Amino acid sequence: MKIRRLGKDDAAAMEELNALFAEVFEMPDEYVGRWLDRSALAVRLNDPNIWVLTAEEADRVIGGLTAYMLPKMEAPVSELFVYDLAVASDRQRQGVGTAILEEACKLAGAAGARLAIIEAEPDDAAPLSLYRKLATSEEIAHHFNLPTRCDG
Repeated sequence: MKIRRLGKDDAAAMEELNALFAEVFEMPDEYVGRWLDRSALAVRLNDPNIWVLTAEEADRVIGGLTAYMLPKMEAPVSELFVYDLAVASDRQRQGVGTAILEEACKLAGAAGARLAIIEAEPDDAAPLSLYRKLATSEEIAHHFNLPTRCDG
């Protein structure tokens, strides 16, 4: 298994990861129905604050994450916010998610992040178990989605 951070020339791998997110999260309209074209993906993958890591085996994406490096305003540090993490159903519970998160944390630390943050649904036992195994602390918080009114 090879874990790597995607760059501007990896739009095809990003499309494959989006398809994996759609399958694992059972949200095809969210991840596949709204794909950016490859040139737009390249621009985002070139953004230093957008992080995408994939786990690949035999030229197949078997897992990955999207994350965002958030520079802090109160100190000269950043925090990595992991937004999505998924592992192919036939590779779950085999250390793939752990390896991806450990690599993301290692790279984030080298880039000056003081910690990585990841959220989980309160009834989602497998992710909670994984995150509790790796975390140094756990905070219970509410997540609110506020409309931006950009759709009219």
